[in-house]
Amino acid sequence: MKYADIIDAALTYSDRKDADIVNSMDMFLRIVESRINRNLRIMQMSTRSVVLTSQDQHYFGLPNLFAGIRDIEIRDKDAVKGATCVYASPEQMNNKVDDAGKIYYSIVANQIQIYPPQADKVLEIIYYQRLEPLTSNKDTNWLSDRYPDAYIFALLVEMAAYVKSPDALQIWEQRLQATISEIEKEDSTDRWSGTSMTIKVG
Repeated sequence: MKYADIIDAALTYSDRKDADIVNSMDMFLRIVESRINRNLRIMQMSTRSVVLTSQDQHYFGLPNLFAGIRDIEIRDKDAVKGATCVYASPEQMNNKVDDAGKIYYSIVANQIQIYPPQADKVLEIIYYQRLEPLTSNKDTNWLSDRYPDAYIFALLVEMAAYVKSPDALQIWEQRLQATISEIEKEDSTDRWSGTSMTIKVG
């Protein structure tokens, strides 16, 4: 569903189209997206970024809409596989964690720190990406396309809180939580469905 359709559906469900509510819908959307960004981690939020490293470069900017690391790998430019980086706290990085053959990373001041530095390598980052904000100009994103009901029920929660309607708030919060649980269950099924790995002997 598009931005206008989601807004209209939420207003229709709430049976409120007074100016104060209508004019607050974009504010409600930002709150909804902030909540989803904090609580949801599914495949649709996972994306990949590739950076070329250079001699003596320790720090790299975080990718766009960064919401958390899944995996970081260092590899040669022409290689398919590489070495998975090991997390270290900023304090450990300050003490120059040293373990032969291992490459460490940390998140410091909105940057990824790598130690030891790697020259002419590929830094591949798999990370969770925050929702691209839904607006009248950018009227769809992956959540509105695949799970518009999550947007609608979350908007209804914020609208009920705004007008101080505890009964409506409870109803829509229950619907939202059920929807989030279904999304997470579907994601788990998509990740792990298929035939199990088997070991062939002999």
